[in-house]
Amino acid sequence: MVRLHRPQIVSLDNWRAHQTDNLSRPEAIRRLLDIALARTAATNSRPQKRTAAQASEMAGLTIDQLGDKSLPRREQAKRKRSLVKGPSEFRDMRDDLPKRKR
Repeated sequence: MVRLHRPQIVSLDNWRAHQTDNLSRPEAIRRLLDIALARTAATNSRPQKRTAAQASEMAGLTIDQLGDKSLPRREQAKRKRSLVKGPSEFRDMRDDLPKRKR
């Protein structure tokens, strides 16, 4: 059983009135829940690899601009790689990277 506050009941009844079929309140709640879950599933999908690659590239360009130019190229590349990859504590949390084998 679901308990609704009066304003929610009014909103639900208004929504039901605009539907083509005559829905009961429980059926209207089920339908709205299905709609909300479908939208949530669509928006919570994993970021595309292309998006992650673009973010990494942008970070690399910014690091190149802000990096210490007096260091040897090899050291600059090492620091850049470390910054783009991020700390290991955060890498374990990221969903867009494959999980490391331990």
